[in-house]
Amino acid sequence: MACKNLKIFVEGNIGAGKSKFCEYFGSMSSDVETFLEPISLWRDCKGFDLYNLMHKNVATYAGPFQANVVATYLHLLMREQRKPVRLVERSILTSQRCFTRIAFDSGIMEPNDYNSLHEYFEWALNFECTQPDLIVYLRASPEECLKRIQARNRKSEEGLDLSFLTKLHQFHEQWLNPINKPEIGEAPVFIFDASQPWDELKDTYDQKKEDLLLFGTKNDFIE
Repeated sequence: MACKNLKIFVEGNIGAGKSKFCEYFGSMSSDVETFLEPISLWRDCKGFDLYNLMHKNVATYAGPFQANVVATYLHLLMREQRKPVRLVERSILTSQRCFTRIAFDSGIMEPNDYNSLHEYFEWALNFECTQPDLIVYLRASPEECLKRIQARNRKSEEGLDLSFLTKLHQFHEQWLNPINKPEIGEAPVFIFDASQPWDELKDTYDQKKEDLLLFGTKNDFIE
């Protein structure tokens, strides 16, 4: 019996290893297509580097940037799925459940902007392509994420600190940790301890490869 096409969203804090996960699994099987975060599109929004502007002035550009995130992800996810498994780094759900909420809760985003974005999220999430069959949550401590961020030394991440990463971790936990009982109807969540060194993580990924890629044929994989 052939399984249906499978959409897996890969979620986690900044520095949790999402890109590496997608690239590794993509290299392990010809049945996998990967969509990494479309940063190049955010850097060229009608000629504006919205990604860089947002990092320089969060108060002004947080709302427009998150709206652009929705538009770019929707555009990407509407593409025909050409392989049995589609791995997507982050999602519209990440923007809704984590980044926009941080901006609002910290007072950076005005209530009117937040409410407008909420309506936009709700509209976009009505499209079937924006809903995952499975979520992979790479759960790493904020401290470990900060170490990795400092080691890779990206210019766009210079202002990130432990306080922000801790808040982002907390929102991921509220959303994806099964202890917090995700809302009925949401996709099942597969959690990896992503604080481990890469060699150990790679071994774990190798062991769980078939479970993930064959998820569409199973009914009892995860609760």
